[in-house]
Amino acid sequence: MRKNRQLQIKKQTSSFLTDHLRIPPDVSDGESRITIAGDGWIWVEHYKGILEYTGSSLILQGKSGRIHVEGTGLSMDYYTSEDLVVRGKIRAVRYDAGKDA
Repeated sequence: MRKNRQLQIKKQTSSFLTDHLRIPPDVSDGESRITIAGDGWIWVEHYKGILEYTGSSLILQGKSGRIHVEGTGLSMDYYTSEDLVVRGKIRAVRYDAGKDA
């Protein structure tokens, strides 16, 4: 019962932030946000964990799916528990919704 109440409060707070303060839903809900600059770097915010990291592949667990980055010479220039920046020659970025979310 208490968990249901907590979920209800969380949804109401998220709705308030989105509707009244005009904060995008992805930010208030903690969804992953991906920013790509050409084929040279990628910035991922709000990821849950690093599942795989090599010079040619990066797989991250997001809130509701997995993020796959493929390329050559991939290197993690910066990372924290909330966001990371990967540089290299980015060839592809794919999002698999629902994977072990």
